[in-house]
Amino acid sequence: MQYHAESKGEFNQDRTPWNIAERTGMPLVLDLYKKFADMRMNLLPYIYEQAVISSTEGIPMMQAMFAAFPEDPSCAELTEQYMFGDSMLVAPVTRESEVTKEIYFPNGKWISLFENVEITGSCTRKSAAALPDIPVFIKGDRIIPLNLSKTYKLGSYVGNQTDCYDQLTFMIYVTDLIQYRFSDDLWACSRDSRGKKAL
Repeated sequence: MQYHAESKGEFNQDRTPWNIAERTGMPLVLDLYKKFADMRMNLLPYIYEQAVISSTEGIPMMQAMFAAFPEDPSCAELTEQYMFGDSMLVAPVTRESEVTKEIYFPNGKWISLFENVEITGSCTRKSAAALPDIPVFIKGDRIIPLNLSKTYKLGSYVGNQTDCYDQLTFMIYVTDLIQYRFSDDLWACSRDSRGKKAL
C-alpha cells in the first residue's frame, strides 16, 4: 500500500511481492510471501490476544529486548531481535545471504517454533536462519492460540476470513502448572464442513 502520490510517468519501485519477484528474478519471493501471509492468518488468535493485552495494559505488542527484560543487562544492546507479544522471541534475518543468526536467550526455557529445539537461557546461541524460516522461539510455560487448517500445520492456508476459525488450536509449551484463559470476540467460533459452529 502506498501512502504517497506519484504521477504516471515517474519511476516506481512498487514493493508488491509480484513486482519484487519480477524485478529480482526470484520467483521464490511469491512462495515466501504466501507462506508468511498464511502464517499471519494462522497467528491471528495470538495477535488478537496480544492486542487486547496491549490496549488494556499499555504494553506494546512488539518490544525491544531491553523493554521486555529490563532486569537482564545482556538485553540492553540487542538490536536485531525483539519480543512479539509476551511469548514470542523473533530474530529476523537482516543481512543478505545470512544462514545463521546469533540470538540471546534470556533466563528460562525457549522452544523453537519451527524445529524441535529447546534452549535454556541465559545464553547466546547460533540458530539456523536460512530461507524460508525466520528464527522464532516461544517462551516456556506459554500457550499459543492458532487458527490452523485441517492439516494442523503452521503456514497452512485458512483464507482471509476473520469471522470464524478453521481449526482453533492451542500450541502448548508448558513444563509447569499454569493458568490460561482464552477469550476473543468470535466466542471461539469454528468452521466445520456444514458451515459455522460455536465451541
